[in-house]
Order: sequence, then C-alpha cells, then structure tokens
Amino acid sequence: MTFGIQSDTHMSESLKCDHCGDPCTSEITLDDKVFCCHGCKSVYTILWANGMESFYAKKDRSGNPVADAADFSILENDEIRSEVMDFSDGNIGVVRLFLPAIHCSACLWLLERLHKLNDAVISVRVEFSKRTAHIRFKESELTLKELAELLQQIGYPPHIRLADAEGEGEKVAKDKRLIYQFGIAAFAFGNIMLMALPEYFYPEDDSLAQYSTFFRWLSWALTLPVITYSARDYFTNAYRGIRIRRVNIDQPIAIGILALFLQSTWEITSGLGSGYLDSLAGLMFFLLLGKLFQRKTYESLSFERDYKSYFPLGITVVNKDDSHSIKPVQKLEKGELIYIRNEEIIPVDGKILRGNAVIDNAFVTGESTPEKKNIGDRVFAGGKQCGGAIEILVERPMDQSYLTQLWNDQNFDGNKADKFQTLTDRVSKYFVVVILTLALGAFAFWALNESWVVGIKVFTAVLIVACPCALALSAPFANGHALRLMGRKGLYLKRAEVVEALADINKIVWDKTGTLTSVAKSKVKWLGESLNEDDRAALSALMHSSKHPLSLRISAFLGNGTKRVSYFEEVVGKGVIGTVDGVDYRLGSSSWLGADATPEANASQVWVKRNGTLIGHFHILHAFRSETKAVINQMKNWAGQTVVTGDDNGEEMALRSLFGAGVELKFRQKPHDKLNVIADMQSEGNQVVMIGDGLNDAGALNQAEVGISVAEDINNFTPASDAILHAKSFGRLPEFFKLSKYTRRIVYWSFGLSFAYNIAGLSFALMGLLSPLLSAILMPLSSITVVTFVSLMVNRFRFSELEVVEGEDAFSWDENGSAFGENQPGAATPPPQRSRYEGSTT
Repeated sequence: MTFGIQSDTHMSESLKCDHCGDPCTSEITLDDKVFCCHGCKSVYTILWANGMESFYAKKDRSGNPVADAADFSILENDEIRSEVMDFSDGNIGVVRLFLPAIHCSACLWLLERLHKLNDAVISVRVEFSKRTAHIRFKESELTLKELAELLQQIGYPPHIRLADAEGEGEKVAKDKRLIYQFGIAAFAFGNIMLMALPEYFYPEDDSLAQYSTFFRWLSWALTLPVITYSARDYFTNAYRGIRIRRVNIDQPIAIGILALFLQSTWEITSGLGSGYLDSLAGLMFFLLLGKLFQRKTYESLSFERDYKSYFPLGITVVNKDDSHSIKPVQKLEKGELIYIRNEEIIPVDGKILRGNAVIDNAFVTGESTPEKKNIGDRVFAGGKQCGGAIEILVERPMDQSYLTQLWNDQNFDGNKADKFQTLTDRVSKYFVVVILTLALGAFAFWALNESWVVGIKVFTAVLIVACPCALALSAPFANGHALRLMGRKGLYLKRAEVVEALADINKIVWDKTGTLTSVAKSKVKWLGESLNEDDRAALSALMHSSKHPLSLRISAFLGNGTKRVSYFEEVVGKGVIGTVDGVDYRLGSSSWLGADATPEANASQVWVKRNGTLIGHFHILHAFRSETKAVINQMKNWAGQTVVTGDDNGEEMALRSLFGAGVELKFRQKPHDKLNVIADMQSEGNQVVMIGDGLNDAGALNQAEVGISVAEDINNFTPASDAILHAKSFGRLPEFFKLSKYTRRIVYWSFGLSFAYNIAGLSFALMGLLSPLLSAILMPLSSITVVTFVSLMVNRFRFSELEVVEGEDAFSWDENGSAFGENQPGAATPPPQRSRYEGSTT
C-alpha cells in the first residue's frame, strides 16, 4: 500500500473516520481513506506500515479516536518515575498503566502487539476488566515518557495517577458503555411499543391507516441505533468467531437479531405489516438488562481476592534491638527493616542495607538473570534473593495484590494453564451447533407447512430462548464462590479453575518434612563437642539464612545469632556452606560431609564441620502434626497416597503405621526424582496433587495437576504452587477436597437446571408458541435463576469447627519408641527397629 497524502480538505457531515468511525467534520485523506483528525491518520499509517492492518477487520473500523496530545514530561522526574514503575534496573522496566480507552477485544489485540510498533517493548499483558496494561520494556532504548507517548499515538493515552496519601492507589473507573447501550435500547423499546399500541388494540380501524406508514418508518429509524450500537457487540463477536472458524454463544443471537430486522424491513417496505421492531427492541432491552445484572453480580462477588482471602505472607522484621519477629506483609511500613533469607521473595521496594545480595527478578521480568547488588542499591517487589540473608530498608510498602497478580501470571506456569480445561468448555462445546441445527430445521418445517414469515418467527425464537448463557455462568460462579470459601479457611488458590482440578484428583503425593511433620514441634539436641558462644552464634546465623524448615528449627534452638555471615551457599539436598568471622562451616548430611554416623530411627541428623573438621551433629526428633492420622484416613476415600522424601528410611514403620501397609513410600528422593514420580503417575492417566513445603518441591509442584505448598508463619511463597495452605488449616484438607467435589456436583445440578430450561423453552419455541420478545424475557431470567441457585447451594457448605490445641499439638517418637505429646490422635505402634536417617532433606 502506498501513502500519498492529499492536502485538500472540505466539510462533510456524511463521512466517517476510517480509523475510529466518528463523523468527519473535515476531510483529512490518505489515498481513499478519510480521517477525523491527523492523530487518527497517523495511527492508521503506523498500523499499515507495520503489517497490522488486520486490526480494522477485528473492529469493523472502530478504533479509538486519538486524544489531544497530553504532556507526559512529568514522567522525566526521577521521584515520580520511581513511584509509577513497578520495577526498574536501568535495563528492564516494568510498569502497570491504566488505559481508559480499552473497550473491546481488538484493543487487546493491538496492545499485545505493541512490540511490533517499537522493538524496545518486550511484552504487554492486558487486564481487560481493569483496563490496565502490564508492560515490560527496555529502559535503555525507551523511556517511560516515550512509552506513554507511544500509547497516546495509537489512541490509548495512559491515565497517570499516583497513589494517594492513604495508599489506596488507583481506582479504575467503571465502563459505562454497556449502560449507554442499554439506555438506547430502553428508549427505543419504550417509544416503539408506544407507537405500536394502536395497531395492537385497533387493527381494523381505517382511521389509523393514514398514520401507520409514518409510524412504522419512525419505528424503523429508532431501531437503527439499536442495531448499530446496542447490538454491536453481538455482531462483532459473531463475526470474529466466523473469521477464526469457531462457533460462539453470540452467533445465534446475532442471527436472530438480523433475521428480525430484515423481516421487519421487508414487511414495512412491501406494506404487508409493521414487522417485529417492537420485539427486536424488547429483545435487546432484556438481553442487555441481563448483561447488566451479570456484571453487577460479578462485581459484588468480587472473585478477585480481597485482603481477607490473600495467602498468608509473613515477613521477618528486624527490630531495633536486632531481634526478629514475624509481621504480615500488608502491615509493613516505610522505614522498617526486613530480613530476607535465601530463596525468599522480596515483598517491597527498598534499599539493601546489609548482606550479599544476588537478586533474581525472573518473577517480575520473566528473565532469569540473577544480578549481584551492592549495599545501597534499590531492589523491587517480586525479586528473589539467591544467597545468604540480606536486610532491606522498606521504601515503598507493596500492596499484596501486586504479588497475587504476579502469582497469577501465566508466564510462570509454562503449559500448566492449558491443563485447566473447564467443565463448561467440555459441555458447551457442541451446544451452539445443536441450536443452529434445530433453528434451521424449525424454519424449514414452518416455512413449508405455514409460511416463511412464521418460519422466521420460530427460527428467531429458537435461537434466542436457547442461549447458553446460563450454561456458561454455572462453573465460574460455583468455582468462584468455592475459591472464596477456601480462602477464608486457609487454602489460598491461584485461580478458580483449581477447584475443578481438585475434584478430579485420584493420586496424592506427600512430602514429609514440613508437610506431614511439624518442624516447630520437633525436638532438637546437640551431640558432639561443646559449642562455645561464638560457634552457637555463627551456626545460628548460618541456619537463619536458610529457608529449610530444619535449618530454621536449629536456629531457634541455638537462639538468634547476631553475627554477620560473610559467605553463604545452599546446596540443594545436601546442606549449607558458610563463613562467619573468618571461620568456615559446613552443615548437612553425613554422606555429604563424610561422617561415620550411628543409625538413628525417626530422627534427622545435621552434621557440622568447622574449618574442615567434624565437630558433631544436631539430632532432630520429628513430630507429626496432630491432625496427620485423621487427614490421611479421610483422604483414603478419594485418592491413592504416596510419600516421597529426601530422607533415609528411618521412619518407614511410623509412616506405614499412619498410612497403612499398602502405602507407597519413596526415600532418598532428590527434587528431580520427585518430579519424575509425578510424571510417571500422569503417564498412567492419573490426576495428581503434590503437597509439599515449597522449598525443594518447586518442580514437583509445577508438574502436578495441582501443587499445594504448606506454609508456616514465614515467607513460603512460591510461584510454582497452585495453592498455599496455611499450616494451621492442615486438618481441613479433607474438607477442602470435599468442597471441591461438592462444587462439582452443584455445577452438574446447575447444568441440569439449564438443560431443563432449554428443553422446555425449545419445545414451546419449536411448536411456534413462543414469540421472540417472550424468548428475550425468559433468557436472562434463566441466567438469573442459575446464578442464584449456584450461589445459594455453594454457600450452604459448612466447615467443621477445627480445634487447635495450644502448645504441644503434635506427636512424635522418643528414643525408646514411645509416642509423646499431649494430643495423639491415631498414635500408632512405634517402629521397633533403628536405621540411619540423614538430616539434609525436605
């Protein structure tokens, strides 16, 4: 295509802009195209020059008019830019921008191809409901100001608003387009019905004949904005489905609307009657009324997690006396000092004050390139520390919704999101095809036996009354309610589809340490050379730098060490290496450190080398959670169970006592071994849930259909998991599975209700007893009925009162083989034999 710009302009009221569709008051041309302003012409030129002309096919030429140029020079201010940016390291920048002009799927298509307009843009992910764009770009090639100007050039100027003093942040304005569409349909419906009343009540009155033609054409004129604006979404969605050769639920409605309009136009033109314009306007009125109701219902349910249903994210805070305490992330304040261990996610924007920081920002940028940071350097929320512990001064507390958004980013799911094929997708796959076939068959029957006018009426009634909206709403509403109920009780799901996935599970894979066992209640003692204060402080500091549950238990046993760690390295599955005050330490398994260990039953051994010499080991007697036996027994009803652990087989008899003789136990499993165990199960057609502590289980959690990470009171947040279970809610696991299956039954029941409605409605429509107008009234009523039914039924589910025994809430085996602990549900006969058990495991 060539771009020859013609200079002549003239006034023309009838022309429409070839970019945005607005009327042109002055003709600005480019070849045979006309534009309402130079901005629209520029966008048109940019899109054609970059091979993106199919944008107009997606929108039927209805792009956004380009607003007057805004001044984004404010974004050159370093302080303001840092406030707006989510991440910036001078190379890669990440920003979320509110783009009010987003209003349809074509907007998403264009914005997500922004990289074709500028190579410095890496990726764009759009949240349609919030009209926000999550943009990653190369700061070295494109400034934030230039990015804002680029968005403005294509008709999507960002609305820059900084968070207010109370930190509430930006509130997205509601899209009023649907309200306008509904208002136009309501106005047309009321007036067309008013003008049609004389013909309804006095059809034989000759005195009305002289006015009937005028009122019919006036009604037809009032119908035009209903067709072109109110019904526009149905036509565009139907057309888009045809372009990609896929049926969708809007196609039957679009065909029915078009059939009514063409039939009415033909009758008015030929003088045979007034047609069905009142039915058409009424149809759009009730369709859009149903849409408004559905949108309001979604807003009130708020399936996006509110603060009560966020996963528990506790952060270690450094107090003024150098002691440590745990604080919820949403309560962090500017100026506080936080302690971040190896492999922990940084939850705030801040400045490094102490420690050797090596930050991996893959969680934010999508690129795994760990970068060394110096004291005083800035770090951003979502980065992961890869090394020893560091201390960060909080500069900008982060709304936890940002971390939840990162958790939901499918860039970190690999192909896992594809596994969540919803029940609705499977059931409604052939629905539209069946309805179209029935409608065509009904039209042919009535056209041959009565008249084609009656055939059109029946054809339209069938298409409208059988709308699958109720079918499409059942699963999202049911799963959304279940997600909220689970969140309130301590299981925090990444997305609502996980509820469906849980209902399909037939294999459970358990990790042991930190999952079945309560590390906080385990018994620790030191066996070896006497430790002086320097050794105790140094070992405590090293263990406190690790996220491993045994490391944290040993650190608590030794007391908080105040020494600074100059070097730290964690070797997965083996132990840690570190240097404190010039002294080298290694802590880990006996096999890794070359210790001649005495076999011990039901305990872990963490051996210690100081400057290359073995000085002893920590003996850790495990304590199973008090609810473990009851949970295992109930879960047997739904799925086969397997235990995979990196430990030796010292607790084999204890585990068999808990699970039963037929349980599959796998010991000495490395992280990749756990992943392979799950993959082998899946190859046999099993649906697997992995339940672990999230530390060395990331690969297995991601491989499983559902990965559940058990979290204590520390930062145990991992993007690999599909759900995070608070340890205090461990006893509710069977109820969570029960709720998922109960929700599945409710979805089936709602499908039955929807099908019953469709069968009844179709029966009347096929017999010619249902008008298009009555069909339009019944269709949203069916959706409302199904949504109400689903909401009431899911909310009927009641959780039991979970009793948490304060103090000793776990049981374990002592060295004589006896169970101890005040609360011992299902305590079984202890194992008689002793065997080697190495404490390097998960």
